[in-house]
Amino acid sequence: MVSDSVEDKELSDVAATRQAAQAVARILIVDEHRNLRNALTGLVKREIDCGLCLQADSAEQASKTLQNQHVDFAIVNIPVQRRRGPHLAEKIKLHCPAIPILAVSVTPQKAPHDGTTESERPQQLNPHTVERIVAGIRYMQSLSHSGVSGFTVVVKE
Repeated sequence: MVSDSVEDKELSDVAATRQAAQAVARILIVDEHRNLRNALTGLVKREIDCGLCLQADSAEQASKTLQNQHVDFAIVNIPVQRRRGPHLAEKIKLHCPAIPILAVSVTPQKAPHDGTTESERPQQLNPHTVERIVAGIRYMQSLSHSGVSGFTVVVKE
């Protein structure tokens, strides 16, 4: 009888571990600027239960990552002043039509000048934009958990 309860506990532990693994998001962040990718990665890791946050600087690199690894969804920056952002999302959709995409339009705030070069300075995100991105990610997670795939959510500043 003791062995049955130990075995039941082990089975429930395995089930709980599988459930937790499914609840943790694996997110791909795509933007051509490393500092902005790092800022978005930091935001995701702080605000969302994220088991893995991958980065890509181009649609080609994103496609390779999506072919080689399981990703729950991608975050693609499509800033208004650059026209390449929407093309990044389109190219990812062509290669992986089922992947949900959160298209964000993020213009980072510059960190105070501290003697470092502009490319070395960390990017800071507008707090209002952060709230909207987090809400967008949570919305995508709820859609994904409901079995919906292949959708795109747009978050603007």
